[in-house]
This record gives sequence, C-alpha cells and structure tokens, in this order.
Amino acid sequence: DMELRRFDEHMNNVRGLATKTRSQYLHIVGCLLFQHFANRPVVISAIKPDDVRRFLASQSDRYKTPASLGAPVSALRGYFRFRTFYGDHVHHLIGVVNFPANWQLASLPKALSNEELEHLLGVLGDPNQSSRRDDAIVRCALDLGLRIGEVAKLGLDDIDWRAGTIKLR
Repeated sequence: DMELRRFDEHMNNVRGLATKTRSQYLHIVGCLLFQHFANRPVVISAIKPDDVRRFLASQSDRYKTPASLGAPVSALRGYFRFRTFYGDHVHHLIGVVNFPANWQLASLPKALSNEELEHLLGVLGDPNQSSRRDDAIVRCALDLGLRIGEVAKLGLDDIDWRAGTIKLR
C-alpha cells in the first residue's frame, strides 16, 4: 500500500495525471506487485524482465486489442520511470514494456473496380500540356505499379529512354 501511495503522489505531483488515469495505473501496477510480492515488501530489484513479460501476457484476457493494451504498458512504464526517479536501476524493465503494433489503417488499399479503371483510362489522352503530365502519372501507377511517392520523385534524368529503364530514388 505504501508503495502505491508513493507512486500515486508521484503521478499527481510530478506528472500531473488525472484522477481517473492514476486510479487505472494504480490498479495495474498493484496487480503486478501483488502477483510478484503478495504481502512481502516490494524489492524492485527482484522483478526480472520475464516477470514483466508474464504479467503483460496475463493481462491479455482483460485487454484484448493492441490499442487497449496501451494502458498497462503506460502504467508499467510510468511506474518504472518513477522508480528510476528515486534512484532504482530499472532500465532493463522499461525496455521490456513496449507498445504493441497498432496499425489502425493496416488493411490493403482498395483497388479500382473494372468500371472505374475503364472510366479512368477513357479520360486519358487529352492533347493539352497539363493532361499529358496527368496521363504519365496515371500510366506510371497503372502500368509500372509505382507508388505515388515514387512517381512524385521522378525526374526526366531518372528515365533511360534507350534502355527502357527508370531509376527510383
């Protein structure tokens, strides 16, 4: 209890965290400490990286998505930084606690339907200057499979007309 009170004071006075955040962090850190020490005094040097990994794995039932696992990760990192603040050597524990990959837009980009593709190709070929540039951009993407960033970086010097090659930078 005393350890959690000290951590709470630190979160309030030093980090300025909101009451709700502090309560959540105290619950998480309290679970780790109770799981490892039960009713014995907290000896931070007794916590090993594997203990932290096992604890995080045990939380997977409660925090099912990568985004929700951010709470225990933040709580533990905050607690270990608190212990560092008071002179404990816990850098090896901070390094174990990393945020899980959480790519919210990780699905593959949507491809054009056949009708959309035909419509796009149908508007190409206008003889004015600006549309030739647009046509070249679309053709680089469709015919060569270049990404928009690759097309944007292309210059005339990147094209070897005789060899039929393009240099990507």
